[in-house]
Parts: sequence; structure tokens; C-alpha cells
Amino acid sequence: MLLLYILPYTNQSFFWFINVFALLLPVFVVLQIGFLIFWLIVKPRLVWIPLFSLLLSWSLLGAMFGFHP
Repeated sequence: MLLLYILPYTNQSFFWFINVFALLLPVFVVLQIGFLIFWLIVKPRLVWIPLFSLLLSWSLLGAMFGFHP
């Protein structure tokens, strides 16, 4: 998910595979929430990894799903 932050700064004709990740953003969000729940149950100390990733990508999520006030 964090790879999508470099998307505006890359050559789209050369790094076309990064655009596929942009299309899969909803899938990545569901996977991150699943990992968040999994690590919360199995090892609560590791819950910070998916939580940190989701918080860093909050602007991408807001643009994708329209969480605007």
C-alpha cells in the first residue's frame, strides 16, 4: 500500500505495474484490516504494523473512498 505514494513521481509507461497496485487498493485495505484483527488476537504487540500502514495511507483511502467532511 505504501508503494502507491511514489505513483505520481514515476514514469507511467516504464513502471506500469504500480498502476495495478492502485487498482487493487480496496483489496489491500481489506487485507490490512484482516491482518489488524489477526494480530490483535494472536500477538497484540504486532498490531502496530498494519495500524501504522493504514494510518500512513489515510490520504489514499480518503481519495479512494471519499471520506471528506
